[in-house]
Amino acid sequence: MTLIREIELIDDPQYFTKLCKALLSAQYGNDYQPIDDNSSDSGNDGYIISEQRMFARHCFKKVPNQRTNFDVITKITNDLGKAVKLRDSGKYSIKSWTFLTNYDLADAQVQKLRQLGNGQKINVNHQGPSYLATLIGGHDELLEQFPELNQTKISADLTEIKNGVNKIRSTLNNLSGVSEQEQKADKKNDPMQPTSKSKPKAVVESVNNIKDTDYNEAAKLSLSESSAAVKRRLKMIAYSSKSKVAQVQAAIGLSRQFDIESDNVQDFIEICNVGLVAAYASNNLSGAAILLADKARYLTHRLVINELDYWYGDQLNNTLLGIAVPQNDLDGLKKSALATDKERREVAVKAIDTAKEANDLRAYSHVLLYLGESAGSLASILPRIGDPSTGRAQLGLCKNLLMQAKACFESMGDEEGAIYAVHNLANQLRTFEPDLAVDLANKVIAESKKLKIPELEEKAKMIIETINRDNKKQ
Repeated sequence: MTLIREIELIDDPQYFTKLCKALLSAQYGNDYQPIDDNSSDSGNDGYIISEQRMFARHCFKKVPNQRTNFDVITKITNDLGKAVKLRDSGKYSIKSWTFLTNYDLADAQVQKLRQLGNGQKINVNHQGPSYLATLIGGHDELLEQFPELNQTKISADLTEIKNGVNKIRSTLNNLSGVSEQEQKADKKNDPMQPTSKSKPKAVVESVNNIKDTDYNEAAKLSLSESSAAVKRRLKMIAYSSKSKVAQVQAAIGLSRQFDIESDNVQDFIEICNVGLVAAYASNNLSGAAILLADKARYLTHRLVINELDYWYGDQLNNTLLGIAVPQNDLDGLKKSALATDKERREVAVKAIDTAKEANDLRAYSHVLLYLGESAGSLASILPRIGDPSTGRAQLGLCKNLLMQAKACFESMGDEEGAIYAVHNLANQLRTFEPDLAVDLANKVIAESKKLKIPELEEKAKMIIETINRDNKKQ
């Protein structure tokens, strides 16, 4: 893991604060004025005297993406607003302002940052993990205070050493006239090289076996740990395989790999469409039902993004910074939200109808599971944008759908499916009914141990940790 990635994964604001203070103090010396975090700083997280630069610091606990755009922009707006108050009150002379985070911002967020700064005649910028990693590179002596980051640097150094040894070995062998076969034999005995007892699979498959090969690979990848390489290969199968059943399996498998914090929602909607074409062409109604439910889930995520962007734009006009959002832009956002909501509803109904038509209880169970998750996502966001009554209705729908899914899984003797439904409910309830969510998560932990599902056990523990952390803040 790289040093930049290690900084991105910091989820403890106090640890991030300690790191930033240490680095800026080492870089600027007495020119940097740190601020005591035990007292209210009114928006000042550090100040460089000679540059008249004020810092605002924020540790994102999850990788920001479109879903958290509202939170990012709101944080920027509020912190810059505090700096403006400090400047206008005469307490600080502020010519520059830096938003310091543990993750890079999207281009649209950086543009908004600059727009806000221009409106207040302040030079603003953002610095993320690359900047902090550069500072660490210039102050290695600080790494003893941060053992996790020090371990990462040691690993990187070992990798560099290994690569250097391999290059030197190759060069020496070439100069000494050692054959390629002898080099391979030497490499095989190298303890720094990975070993495998299995023989490599044949590269060329017969045409008659392509169909089964693609499907089996897609099915295996669907159960793999999520990674960019796995997603890329599943997309390749979905787009290029001659096997319709393999295309459907790849599209469904990608939904298991979906990560709201890092993946582009629209990409996954398009993959669903590819899978649906293959499912309908092969009369695979069970696959179509699951993909329709997946699509409804992705459309819900897109709806949340649209609604947050509209609400934020509408509210921004009333902030102390007075930045106006053109009415045409607001109208466009609202129109997009309405269109997405209409499509989401239609796709959700079609998913249920298709599952019933397929007469497949397992497919129906998965449809209920995904639609329940979608309802929970809406329930969590609607109160924030001024519609608590609809939010409560969506929460009730979420509970109903997930409990129906649980009952369906149990009727088939699928204990794993049933406990996943309980986990999903615990995750959706953590904001509304945290005590019940903890009880359900503990139930999931116990069942996961019995069923030997370590990844689900870890997810349930994360729910409890998140709730406990939120309680401490209050």
